[in-house]
Amino acid sequence: MKKMISMLTAAVMLACSAAFPVSAEETVAAETVSYSDAVPFGVSDFRANAFLTISSGTATCTSTAYGDSSVTRITATQYLQKETSTNNWSAIASWSATADGSSFSQKNTKSGLGSGTYRVWTVYNVYRGTTTAQRVEAYSNEVTIS
Repeated sequence: MKKMISMLTAAVMLACSAAFPVSAEETVAAETVSYSDAVPFGVSDFRANAFLTISSGTATCTSTAYGDSSVTRITATQYLQKETSTNNWSAIASWSATADGSSFSQKNTKSGLGSGTYRVWTVYNVYRGTTTAQRVEAYSNEVTIS
């Protein structure tokens, strides 16, 4: 399972580098979380991603997810977090969105960032019918502004 997540992370990062040209001022970070094990009362196949791009003090936060055909709705709250001390994080912005069906995409920006280390944390609620089947969290890699 860890090997699959590592391979998927590498593939997403490679795709991100092709999709987002990186200059000296721009940093791209991405991490993919994959759930393909059977989950009691849950969704058997679900992929969740969180991406962070910072350019000229502006963060672009992107979260995407998709599930199998049993998924009827995905809700998500996306948090842009700043590290306040070692391994302690504080949300400096948050956004919520809902998508009917089995795929989800959310993109938000926050300008005026100062020096520090940032990441995106996205919390997904995945529904089958009107019942929450599972909760999934995805984190981007960390990006530091000097």
